[in-house]
Amino acid sequence: MPRSHPEGRDWAVERIAQTTAPVVIDIGCGEGTYSDLARGWRADAVWVGVDIWEPYVEQFDLWLKYDFVAVRDACDLILPAVPYVLLAGDVLEHMRRFDAIDFLNHAKVNAEAIMVSIPIVDYPQHAHDGNPYEEHLDQWTFDEMAAQLPGCESWCGDVVGRYWWTR
Repeated sequence: MPRSHPEGRDWAVERIAQTTAPVVIDIGCGEGTYSDLARGWRADAVWVGVDIWEPYVEQFDLWLKYDFVAVRDACDLILPAVPYVLLAGDVLEHMRRFDAIDFLNHAKVNAEAIMVSIPIVDYPQHAHDGNPYEEHLDQWTFDEMAAQLPGCESWCGDVVGRYWWTR
């Protein structure tokens, strides 16, 4: 589904609001949840929405929620050389584990902060409304994701783990 699990969103928004990077990149932006919730706190930043499924751009009016919208696989994304905040809300489970790890390692090069939200319980999901990219390809435990973001703050819910890594 094109939205992240709601558990712990307030925790994430509080951290996004405190950032100062000039760019916020929302990977797997779906319906634009994080723009809806946090853009008001970071109106000074350039907001970039990235999603692999082109129909979401029109379906959810993403051009009204982001300054730029890119339709592409996050693994092929060229991240900026300027500091940025990366939001990966319920998206890494849609990648194979080695791709998710490579993506995070690449993102840490210039990111000021990275927010990850991911199911930490068995949470199978298949294609949804014709979108094959909605399928969950990997399952992470709370500790497995924390190990990918050393020193991060974390929040553990019943379904979702949230992680806030800063440089």
